[in-house]
Amino acid sequence: MLSFLQSYISEFNFFRLCELIGTVSGFLVLYFQVKQKPVMWNFNVISATFLGINFFANEIYAYAFFQIYYVVASIYGLYVWLHGQEDSGKELPIKRLSKMRWGAVVGVFVLLYAVLYGIIKRTGSELVGFDTFVTTASSIATFLLAKKFFEQWYFWLLSDIVYVSAIIYYEQSGLYITFTLYSCYIISAFIGIFAWKRQIEAQNKL
Repeated sequence: MLSFLQSYISEFNFFRLCELIGTVSGFLVLYFQVKQKPVMWNFNVISATFLGINFFANEIYAYAFFQIYYVVASIYGLYVWLHGQEDSGKELPIKRLSKMRWGAVVGVFVLLYAVLYGIIKRTGSELVGFDTFVTTASSIATFLLAKKFFEQWYFWLLSDIVYVSAIIYYEQSGLYITFTLYSCYIISAFIGIFAWKRQIEAQNKL
């Protein structure tokens, strides 16, 4: 641990700073996402921007370009969470996917995966399958989160598990802090699943 800190400090530069800012913002995203606070989206924008710069510097282009989508989706998500229930004045409730919507989501996943696979393959990615899966699952998870569907947690969980596996492969990139963040994302996904389930039960009692 001490050797890691010494190495990290000695190699500290602008891109390390970007990774650090993105990671700290990411931890705040975790907290506010579980708590269902709209400010989560603001920190999403900050985290995606700085992590995107760091990914680009480490030549992990698939994840770098995905951050652009993440910023746009976060702005959309913030708008929906703030104005989705504007007429009733109530907080946007948590929703569940119906069987028909589940079918649509799976269909979109397959289609998006096929499209992104071809695009990511052209970036020179060493792990096209991994990168495509993470990007596809994260894209769908972000959209479902913007609409406040409970099932977004399942897509985040799958995405984060695959992403951490990819980071292990990219060990030479030195993404130690980012690795820690996404490992915590896995834990937070389980916490979020139980927290949002309790919230759904509370909603149904009203």
